[in-house]
Amino acid sequence: MFESDAGTGIWRFRQWRKASPQPSQLKEELDSYEGFEGRLVPKLHLVRERDPKLIAKFKATLAEARCEACSINLTEIYGALAADYIETHHKKPVALIQEGSATTLDDLAALCPNCHRIIHKNYPMSVDELAAVIAAPNGFVGDVQSARDKRKRWKDAVYAAIVRLVNSEHASNFTRQNLIEHELAKIIADVNSKGETPEQTLSRVLQELKSAGVIDFIDNRRTYRLN
Repeated sequence: MFESDAGTGIWRFRQWRKASPQPSQLKEELDSYEGFEGRLVPKLHLVRERDPKLIAKFKATLAEARCEACSINLTEIYGALAADYIETHHKKPVALIQEGSATTLDDLAALCPNCHRIIHKNYPMSVDELAAVIAAPNGFVGDVQSARDKRKRWKDAVYAAIVRLVNSEHASNFTRQNLIEHELAKIIADVNSKGETPEQTLSRVLQELKSAGVIDFIDNRRTYRLN
């Protein structure tokens, strides 16, 4: 329980350190671990009041669902699914706002969910600071632009495939299944789709084309029409 400080005549409690588990032991513990969740637990919290009308008015001023930190436009990725999904960030944390203080639209910023959480996780990081990190020479702006380019290539390839399909069928109507059976291999070859999930990506691009008015649903949403 005790150890001596050599040469001083002073004794102290021995420092106990738990031995680090061996990799095999750690893997076994992780593989066999089970968590038990779902129990109802009553909780009571005090939260700072927010004004939902202020948030609604702020979102109404936005021309597009573009993040002020990473510049990604959520509508370009998710189409109509992104409606109202941009998040409103308080530049001054709500927890620091004094009761009775006024918040204006200039005190708010539009952020995608990822950037919003990154900023709160790294408090007191500001929107400008995160934007600078992303845009730095060794940041992620190159990956973001690459993703944008890939989406454009997919959209172009899918549109070209739709045109080929309807021309071969001599009709303006087509189904997603027709597109998969007759054109998916050509689309994948056109976009060099490494690491993608082609059928899921095709569904996303079809939604984008529908949101852009290029195609539309008919026949209980199972058949598309090229406009």
